Amino acid sequence: MIQLDFLVGGAQKAGTTALFNYLKSHPDLVCPRAKELHYFDKEEAWGSSSYLQSFFPKDRAGIFFESTPVYLYWKLAPARIFQHNPNIKIAFVLRNPIERAYSHWNMECHRGKDNIDFYAAITREKDRCAEFLPLQHRNYSYTDRGFYSEQIARYYELFSKAQIHLIRYEDLKDNHSDVLSSLYDFLGIRQVPAPHFERKHNIPYTSPMSQEAREYLIEIYRPEVKRLEEMTGWNCQSWLNTQD
Repeated sequence: MIQLDFLVGGAQKAGTTALFNYLKSHPDLVCPRAKELHYFDKEEAWGSSSYLQSFFPKDRAGIFFESTPVYLYWKLAPARIFQHNPNIKIAFVLRNPIERAYSHWNMECHRGKDNIDFYAAITREKDRCAEFLPLQHRNYSYTDRGFYSEQIARYYELFSKAQIHLIRYEDLKDNHSDVLSSLYDFLGIRQVPAPHFERKHNIPYTSPMSQEAREYLIEIYRPEVKRLEEMTGWNCQSWLNTQD
């Protein structure tokens, strides 16, 4: 059975696809033929050696990795990952939770999985997600996914902090070479030039986020931003700007 040595997760809509595309060309890394295997969060996949094996090339040596963003959010994932490999290394990409929530909603609307306006979606989120309890809702969890500190804390209960590497979306977007260099050091692999590829354009927004929705989210996330700053040493005050 394949043992994964490294995972990429993080906030949905936070650049994990771009990071996966950068990493899959590294000669020391063995990547699957697809992104987002959902091995540790889908009940039908978890524990199936044939499922995991089917995504990887045979007779390859190196650091086996995959990238599924929801591993950060999914409550069942940390214990399953630890059971799979307690020495695994994990990188999480985090994005401004306000912008992330709006991008998430925009994606669900584009896919035809949601049809109400953003402010209604975030103010009614708890009731809309209740049908999936005790599991989390994959589609309507617009604000819930943004409470990163408690999600990271679940991993710190099982893994050492030396096994977890946190990346800011803004840094990945604006200075991916330094982000990759730091990640290569974290993994103990060769420093290679950052590959170039054409980044896909995001799904266009039909309109900007309303000021009402932005102010609502700022108040929700203000304590969370403070907790995350204390946990990471980052300065995230720009996330609380009243204007985009």
